Amino acid sequence: MKNTDLAFILRRINYSESSVILTCFTRTNGIQKFIFQGAKKKAEPIFPMAFGELTYYRHPSSELGKMTGMDLLFNPTGLRFDPLRSAVAFFVADVLQQCIQTDVEDEPLFAFLEKTVREIDNTEDLKLFPTRFLMEFSFHLGIGPSEEEEHACYFDLQEGIFSNHLVAGHLTAEGEVAHLLKALAEGEQEVADALSHVRKEAFETMLQFYKVHIPRFNVEASLDIIRALLYQ
Repeated sequence: MKNTDLAFILRRINYSESSVILTCFTRTNGIQKFIFQGAKKKAEPIFPMAFGELTYYRHPSSELGKMTGMDLLFNPTGLRFDPLRSAVAFFVADVLQQCIQTDVEDEPLFAFLEKTVREIDNTEDLKLFPTRFLMEFSFHLGIGPSEEEEHACYFDLQEGIFSNHLVAGHLTAEGEVAHLLKALAEGEQEVADALSHVRKEAFETMLQFYKVHIPRFNVEASLDIIRALLYQ
């Protein structure tokens, strides 16, 4: 039976001279994998976080669907031709693969990712974007940090809370880094321009936070270029 769905491309693996296997986050069925025969001959490029309507067939006994076409609904030129925006999109796709395992519908997350892709393509300054994405995405995963006390000055990574108390042996961020992460957790859009070393430490802190709370979290494949382009 022919099916259609909206989806983001998360990963592409070459399968043959003309075909690829795609990992997608779909609007109605969560994470799905498809073989796309003849994909390399298609006019429209397939790149991380490409967003469009796909057409496919799936046999009930198979975990791998057969995609027959994908019509891009949003064609972000920056994600394909700007090295920094491409790197950020690849990083976002890598994080999603590590964290999303479900094959059920998640409309709020899908809407968040559509907003995220448009922001990658349109945001003028991306220095804080990966950190902001990790913070916002953490709430969709159900691990987003909470504020235990007003005017908290520490971020306890194990407990996932902002507080004024240190716990011996816990990974903790403090000072300007904790203040920046707390502002992002509270959804502040206009965050004062932080010094480069603060932005870098805040990013590394969020990566550590994910490693604490997401089993086998590993995005090393996409980190080197992000660090080189944004956090040197």
